[in-house]
Formats: sequence, structure tokens, C-alpha cells
Amino acid sequence: MSWTALISGYAKQGQGNEALHCFDMMVRDGISPNSVTFLSILKACGSIGSLEKGEEMHGHVIKEGLLGKDILLGSAVVDMYTKCGAM
Repeated sequence: MSWTALISGYAKQGQGNEALHCFDMMVRDGISPNSVTFLSILKACGSIGSLEKGEEMHGHVIKEGLLGKDILLGSAVVDMYTKCGAM
């Protein structure tokens, strides 16, 4: 099963809570998220206004060193904060 595909699908359909649930299950199964996973989960956080979870994901992106490698992640972080009303 591709967790990233599920997370992406839920995020695109505006089902942020389901995307977050899949993300938690993925991590619990020991699967490391990649930049595509983070793009989707940041979108999900923004869609449901989950600033706390979005900040947590932002921290993971920084910790993994992905922010400097993927310009789309930078845009996704800004978009998530904007949608959560935390500019």
C-alpha cells in the first residue's frame, strides 16, 4: 500500500483529517515520509486549519533537510501558514 498516494488523495479531496490519520499510521508502521508526503500533509493541515500539526510537519521538513532541496515545500509551508491564519 502506498501511504503517500492515500495521503495525497485525501488531501486533494479536502479530507484533511483522513490524510493526517494515514500519515500517523504510516509513521507508526516505520515508513519515513518523503517530500511528496510532506507536500500533501501540509496541504491537508492547511485545509483543516490545523496550525499545530502544520508546525510539527514544518519542523520535520526542516529536520530532514528537505526545505532547501525542494522549492515546492517552501511554498507549501507558506500556504499552510496562510490558510491557518498565521502569517
